[in-house]
Amino acid sequence: WYLYPAQQPKEFLLPSWVASWFTFFVLFSNLMPISLYATMEVCNFAQAFFLQNDLEMYDEEQDCPAKARSTNLGHELGQVSYIFSDKTGTLTQNVMELKQVSIAGKIFGKVGGASGFGGAHEIEDACARDPAMARAVDDFFEVL
Repeated sequence: WYLYPAQQPKEFLLPSWVASWFTFFVLFSNLMPISLYATMEVCNFAQAFFLQNDLEMYDEEQDCPAKARSTNLGHELGQVSYIFSDKTGTLTQNVMELKQVSIAGKIFGKVGGASGFGGAHEIEDACARDPAMARAVDDFFEVL
C-alpha cells in the first residue's frame, strides 16, 4: 500500500527477477560468509602454531622460542618493509652505534674512534650559539 499508493504498479524497464537479483547483489555484496571467516581464523591459528614450533626461530642465547601472541602475526609480518642487518652480525656483532649526524646541513661527530657518539659537545655549543640550530636539533632528536 505504501509502495503503490494508487494501487497501480509502475512499469519497470527490467523484469522483476533481474531487478531482484541486482537488489540482492547491491545489498549483500559487502557481506563475508561466516564459513570464510571461520576458515581464515583456522588458517591464522595454524600459521601461529607453525611460528611457535619453528626450530629455526628458537634463540639459544636467551633460551626463548618464538611466541605468537596473536593469530594475525603472520599478516603483520607480511607488512614489514625494511630490516637493517648485515645478516650474520659478524661485522657489527648486532650492535648499532650512532657515530655521526647531519642536522640542518651541519655534521656532528666523527666516524671511527671510541665507541658511542662523540659529537654531543659540538651540538651543545651550536645550540648555545644559534637558536635556529637549537630548534633543528630538538626536531631531529624528537624524530630520532
